[in-house]
Amino acid sequence: MSILPSAYPEQMPIYLRSGDPVELPEHTQYVNLREYLLIQTVATNTEVALQLLGAKKHNVRVRSISEYPYNCVGMVLGNRRAWIDLDSEAIENSLIQDGFRKISQEDLTVGDVVLYENENEYTHIGMVICVGGEDITNVWLLSKWGFAGEFIHHLHDVLSDYGVASQFWSERVAHDTE
Repeated sequence: MSILPSAYPEQMPIYLRSGDPVELPEHTQYVNLREYLLIQTVATNTEVALQLLGAKKHNVRVRSISEYPYNCVGMVLGNRRAWIDLDSEAIENSLIQDGFRKISQEDLTVGDVVLYENENEYTHIGMVICVGGEDITNVWLLSKWGFAGEFIHHLHDVLSDYGVASQFWSERVAHDTE
């Protein structure tokens, strides 16, 4: 029997709006995430991410740095409460269960969700926080970049490993997009 430090209590369950639970890492994986963040801080990872952006970093701003272990999926679907795997089928099912539907990029507005894809796998998810006027290419998102912080960034200015914005989802009532 192993005794876990009291600083790492069991992670509380996260539920979708449908009431279905979100699959979370095992407690030992969660503890490993916390231990990793003690060694390799979120602030350090944030600086590394900014350096990797190169010329794109002028369209990226750090919003927050939290030592709590959550990722982009945990930010969007778990209200910053969990590290949720980027399983493509599970993400789509979760969005559908939460009342989201696919939309076109032209229909994006504040509160909608963007999925990024690289080699036919989802790699990242973010929430739209601003659409600049009539120019639908001027879309800004809020997202959490793995072990780094939360960033406000242009739709196309993400780490190259994330690939490209490939799907757009909304929970708005259908007549809002017509």
